[in-house]
Amino acid sequence: MPVQIIRNEVARDLQSPLITAISFAIGNRKGIWEADIASNTEANAWDVEIRGPNRFYWARRFSGEDRDIEVISEAVRAAALEQAELDDAMLRSRRFTVSSCAPTGPFRAGTRSPRRGYGLFSGNE
Repeated sequence: MPVQIIRNEVARDLQSPLITAISFAIGNRKGIWEADIASNTEANAWDVEIRGPNRFYWARRFSGEDRDIEVISEAVRAAALEQAELDDAMLRSRRFTVSSCAPTGPFRAGTRSPRRGYGLFSGNE
């Protein structure tokens, strides 16, 4: 998914390579991704914010030697990967919760169970 640029205040000759590196770091993850890159000359720093699907938000200040395209790309990649792992864990958790609530045994919803009354949501439990 391409990254939409909200703001890119780094030097003109670094703008394209930086966006390419951020896009590569995000990879082919689905959804809308936005990058906001502000330059703070007084602090000799770049402030990078990335927003993505599932309320993904990541921000970091890169100052001094850390104002390097490879450093920023690796940081964004690590953050996006961590979020993907969290999303996968949440999805697995939801699947477990839903599947663990499914009725078991030979009874179907609406049939009489000697222990539970009529079906899973009969109110006789």
